[in-house]
Parts: sequence; C-alpha cells; structure tokens
Amino acid sequence: MNTKLILCAALLGVSSAAVQAGDGPGRHHNPDLNRDGAVTTAEMLEHRQGMFKKMDLNGDGFVTEAEAAEMRAQMAAKRQKMHEEKAKARFTKADSNGDGMISADEFSREAGQKIELLDADGDGEVSRREMRSAMREKRGN
Repeated sequence: MNTKLILCAALLGVSSAAVQAGDGPGRHHNPDLNRDGAVTTAEMLEHRQGMFKKMDLNGDGFVTEAEAAEMRAQMAAKRQKMHEEKAKARFTKADSNGDGMISADEFSREAGQKIELLDADGDGEVSRREMRSAMREKRGN
C-alpha cells in the first residue's frame, strides 16, 4: 500500500486496514469513493464528512458521547447479525440432508471438504504454508 495513503489515513484517523477494506457487509470505512484504488484528500474529506453526518444523530452539528455510543451499538448489532447469518449458513451447508441436525458423518464430511479445499498441493495434508495462504486469500491480501 502506498505510504502517502497510509500517512493520509493516519492523519485523518482512519486505520490502514479500513482504507484497504471493501464495501462488503460491515465495511463502512472505504474512503476510495470512485473505487480507482487510490484515495485523494478530497475523497477522504468527503468520506469523513459522511461518517460525521451518520454519527450526528440529531443533526445539530456535534457528536456527543451518547451519539457515538449509539453508533457503536448499531455497528455491534450489525456485526452480530452478520455473525449469526454466517453461522446459520455454515450449519445449513453442513446439514447435507436438510433434517435440521448435523450427524457425525455430515460433520466429518464437512471437515474432509475443508481439507480438500485448503490442500493446495494435493498431498492430503494442510501445511502451515497452505493455511497461511488460505487465510491471506480470505482476507483479500
């Protein structure tokens, strides 16, 4: 990542991880408004102004601790909902016969599928290198 971009983000109070984040669920910190892979000062300022407006719940031009706490609570609720949806989707995927229960066979089958997915070199084992590579790929790095 460009050093100037990281410095700009740091000066404006946005983490480098937030700058890199996409627009997926829960990813509200993407100041690259035109999605060209670079963040200009104008984009960062526009992004920050939008964030401020969202935080200023009563529209008085100030963000109180109560408003900030409310935004944190809303964000936590969104993250919890996403977590629950993902967990439900994982359960549904593992419950291959759709009976609402995961048998030992279904549980083991899912593990075998994960091993096959992660085993990049096909040797029947998942090395640390393969695991790290899969984690980086999942994060989009």
